[in-house]
Amino acid sequence: NVENDPTLPTPPATLTLTVNSATEILIQWNTPTGDQHTAFKLEVSTDAEQTWTDEGIPANTNQSYVDSGLTTLGVYDYRVSTINPSGTSVPSTVSSAQTWGVPDQPTALTATAVVGVKIVLDWDAPVNTHGQPITGYYIERGIASNSLSPLVTTTNTDTDYTDDGSVTVLMAGTEYFYRISAINSQG
Repeated sequence: NVENDPTLPTPPATLTLTVNSATEILIQWNTPTGDQHTAFKLEVSTDAEQTWTDEGIPANTNQSYVDSGLTTLGVYDYRVSTINPSGTSVPSTVSSAQTWGVPDQPTALTATAVVGVKIVLDWDAPVNTHGQPITGYYIERGIASNSLSPLVTTTNTDTDYTDDGSVTVLMAGTEYFYRISAINSQG
């Protein structure tokens, strides 16, 4: 009775990355072809694949791992190798993901005085929301550009707001300065 040694394993064909937050990515991979898999080697690169670090996942046949403690807006490259008694496979194809972050600033803010003591603000939503949708806007107002105070936080994605003085009084003939910040689940 002849017993064959296992053949050198193949790497997983598919790596799927799911960004869970600003500091966490879920890595999942498929079952590779071959036999007698005993473990997987997960490696990460944060320098555009110049160097690779072994994530040190436990020696088992689980096909997923949560990489946590990551940097906000960090770009992470992953690859997986299969291990069996014959050795370690070549690494899989690389998959990349970027963790979430706060959105960019809105652009093209205009403030238009209208009849009565009202100012209509209008702006363009940021192009890059860094992985999460806009949930509202933080609006500040002041009588000097370097001295702004919170006016209101909206809870919608409208890109306009009418400052009618109902939150804090507007004075006719006064010049006002505004700043708008976009908000998403990351801040």
